Amino acid sequence: MSNEQRAHDLAICMLSRTDIIYDDMEDAPFDFYKKYQELYKVALQSFNRDYPNGL
Repeated sequence: MSNEQRAHDLAICMLSRTDIIYDDMEDAPFDFYKKYQELYKVALQSFNRDYPNGL
């Protein structure tokens, strides 16, 4: 599995937890795709830092 796939999986996992946090915000728009991109970027940077050659 590549670091990109790991980052994607982690971002999706974290995004599912974000859904619970914002469940009370009926009227407030929440851009899940934008949040996914932010989470993915951070996760990929971390995986690449810690596992430069993959796992």
